[in-house]
Amino acid sequence: MRLVGLAICLCIAATGCGATIVKNDVSGPVAACDSFAYASCNRLSQCQAGVGVDNCAQLLSNKLNCSKANCGTGVYSPSGAQACLDAYNNQVCADSIGNVIPAACSSSNTICAGP
Repeated sequence: MRLVGLAICLCIAATGCGATIVKNDVSGPVAACDSFAYASCNRLSQCQAGVGVDNCAQLLSNKLNCSKANCGTGVYSPSGAQACLDAYNNQVCADSIGNVIPAACSSSNTICAGP
């Protein structure tokens, strides 16, 4: 499933289910995680036929436990999360289809700065 590396990035803890997927909000780790899931699925749908964005985003959010996303002892960076979201929204199709995590999202210090 896409974004597995992001799960580590955001220090996601226990299992959870989200009801509504946030689409473009980086105000905190939970909203950002949901937004990454939505952006990833939306971009994938633009590159590959048959992807149901809302269903994909809900499944991905649940898989990543977005409802429990947090930075632990780190400090959340809205600007780092926005850069990651922008990268998912503008990802080339080959990377989207290949499940490549954008460089802007690959470092844990991008979204959650260490203590």
